[in-house]
Amino acid sequence: MGYWRSDSYAAKADIIYLFDPIRKGAVMVGATWSHVMEDDRDYSWGAPGMYKEIAGTAGGTVNGYIAGGMEVWKGLRPGLAVSFPIYQQGGDDNFEWSLSAYVNYHF
Repeated sequence: MGYWRSDSYAAKADIIYLFDPIRKGAVMVGATWSHVMEDDRDYSWGAPGMYKEIAGTAGGTVNGYIAGGMEVWKGLRPGLAVSFPIYQQGGDDNFEWSLSAYVNYHF
């Protein structure tokens, strides 16, 4: 709260293997890259109009992931994804890995 997000860039690349064309089952591998140009600014600090730089919040990250899912009902596609860091720079908010459940609905 009270933070200003600095400029950032992001990109994503996927490779998808369709292993069951009838049920639309697929396995995906990919990577996401993001880079924050400047440290965050906390405007809730000090006098109005002043801010404090949040050191170490600039930098880049590259995360890889493996995901899989299958259509279980017309248009409804649940799945699981595991994300893991490949490269992390800056800040103390680095993560080791994460497991996510997701649901896509295709109209």
